[in-house]
Amino acid sequence: MNKKILALAIAGVIAAPVAAQADVKVYGKASVETGSIDNGKDTKTLQGDPAQDKGPRSRLGVLATEDLGNGLTGIAKAEFQYDPHDNARFDAVTDVVAASDGSTTVTATKTKGSPFTGRDSFVALKGGFGLIGFGRFNGVYKTHGGVKYDPWVTTSLQGRFNGGMAGSALGNAGFINDLVVYQTPNLGPAQITAAYVVSEADGLDGSYQLGAKLNFGKNVEAVASFGHLDPVDNGDNWKVGAKFKAGPATITAQYEDVEVGGFDGTGQFLYASAKLDFGKVSIIPALGQFSGDDDNSDASYAAVGAMYNFSKMTKGWVGYRDTNADKDEKDSSATTIGLRMDF
Repeated sequence: MNKKILALAIAGVIAAPVAAQADVKVYGKASVETGSIDNGKDTKTLQGDPAQDKGPRSRLGVLATEDLGNGLTGIAKAEFQYDPHDNARFDAVTDVVAASDGSTTVTATKTKGSPFTGRDSFVALKGGFGLIGFGRFNGVYKTHGGVKYDPWVTTSLQGRFNGGMAGSALGNAGFINDLVVYQTPNLGPAQITAAYVVSEADGLDGSYQLGAKLNFGKNVEAVASFGHLDPVDNGDNWKVGAKFKAGPATITAQYEDVEVGGFDGTGQFLYASAKLDFGKVSIIPALGQFSGDDDNSDASYAAVGAMYNFSKMTKGWVGYRDTNADKDEKDSSATTIGLRMDF
């Protein structure tokens, strides 16, 4: 009997740390891409994390949740970007060390810095009242349509930065610091999210974003969003969009009127994509148009490619993108092949 009690005690001690970690999830995405980008002046070989410095896909994250009772859940998240191609160092500092014997000098370099840089990180409470969180988040504008509607997001075929969607953290890219975010519970078919910048550290205090989603069954969704950048006088962006699913096809459409993050000044974006699934293969065409408020500032965007789903976790793609602008220096095209695993 004593041996059984001892065995149970040992098992309890071993299981305790596991139980303590039961609500902690470690996850990530690893993505690489190779090909070429022609910016109208020269052609660069593309190798590494997709889209270079404009929306890399690779990341590692930790998500912790705790049941606090009475329908209340505590949430904490910390996510970090990294580059699986060359383990690039962020905020890097390079030391050069030279040694000489009088006739020969040898130099060596050593780069110091972190292989990770921060993405979103926050603490939140969720309950019957909805969700309230504090920290660094994806913009509300970004996640209503935007990155959720572009099948090529965070690849060199994506619409943002390339004439199809607004860029910048106040658009469909990046993260916003020092936010207070509130999201309602489902209000029938609708859910509303609001975010407000509270800190003066980045000079954006007073900026805010609002977003609404409406779901009409499982196959039809509509979104609307508005963002205001303070203290800029002309710092307003707004958008409307919709997504439809029918059999093997998923179709998205989005219209934006932007004063922040336009392709060439202020203007309007029109974007549409289709994802056509045939077994493990998806054919994905996408089109976009930027109509600039200034003369000679329009641009068109087009991308087409195929994605092969090896599994739910691993997929590869090949595709081509073309951006044709009124100003020749803003023209670009990309031919790419990539591989990604979500874990």
